[in-house]
Amino acid sequence: MVRREVAPCSAISVVSISRTIRSGATGCASRNTSTRSSSTLSRQNGPVLALYRDALAQWWRNIQREKNPLWTFIYSLANPGAAVDLPGAMWTLERIPVDLVDWTVLNSPRGDVPLDGGKDRFGKSQTTILLPADERPVMKWNGNPFVVDGGNGGASEDDGAFFLLPYWLGRFHGFITAP
Repeated sequence: MVRREVAPCSAISVVSISRTIRSGATGCASRNTSTRSSSTLSRQNGPVLALYRDALAQWWRNIQREKNPLWTFIYSLANPGAAVDLPGAMWTLERIPVDLVDWTVLNSPRGDVPLDGGKDRFGKSQTTILLPADERPVMKWNGNPFVVDGGNGGASEDDGAFFLLPYWLGRFHGFITAP
């Protein structure tokens, strides 16, 4: 394995990564300056870039049912023309509550929420359907959106990045138009 010296980016953004995967272009945008420097991903092309796209496609087959706007936009940018559920992603964004207090949410007693027979990797009950974001516990995009119960009685509040990141990524790339 050849080790290359890579100039660090002051901020490797989701936007620059998705642009790199989509076009194979070099450089990463810096949040603080207009200069461009290289990143590991942006140095890839040809077969290596194809490996990234194949990995993303394999991952996408599993996660697309989550209607996750962040990853829907990233996948769409990496694979222009691919069939993605943009209305589902927008539905999720529209249903994220403005109140991000981590209230206790109990959906397991609901008759209209079919429970999966198994538990998730943390031993929590989960549903077989995706509940709207305003009917489930507050979460980040690295959590399980199928968990039915959660929260901490209002003892904390989320910062909202799970809404802001996909929203502004969507605005920047034209998935979402200005109000």
